[in-house]
Amino acid sequence: MFSLPCRHPAGPMGHERQLTIRPQNIILAITHMLNDKLCLNLPDRCEVRSSDQRKVAAAKAKLLGDDTYASVAETFSALGDSNRSKIVYSLLDQELCVCDMASVVGISESAVSQHLRILRTLRLVRQRKDGRMMYYSLNDEHIRKLLGVCLEHVQHG
Repeated sequence: MFSLPCRHPAGPMGHERQLTIRPQNIILAITHMLNDKLCLNLPDRCEVRSSDQRKVAAAKAKLLGDDTYASVAETFSALGDSNRSKIVYSLLDQELCVCDMASVVGISESAVSQHLRILRTLRLVRQRKDGRMMYYSLNDEHIRKLLGVCLEHVQHG
């Protein structure tokens, strides 16, 4: 068992308590600490409210249109589903049909088709028909780079 001091606010006066952690609950304890900002109660904003108008103006001037950020959010949302991420990853170096992707990802062909519909709508994958077979591949090199950067961040973070 581990014991950590932890300060939690209780109205204007806070109180101290010991947080006891069993080894089998370490993940739960870490989540608890992260949710409580590591029990430090650090503020989410500046303690003194003032802003540097030059920096604010420069940052605002660099902003793109709202539609652009909505598209970025949709793309990350699509990759936020682990099965869709697996589908995109499986298409990094090859094109595959729905049956192949279903076998790779471990879900039904119907589920793969639903995920592909979303990925096609967002222009992350494209399709090619060859006789009675439909093959899918990544739409362009940007998708490969995007997934690569995300995976690198996760593996080194």
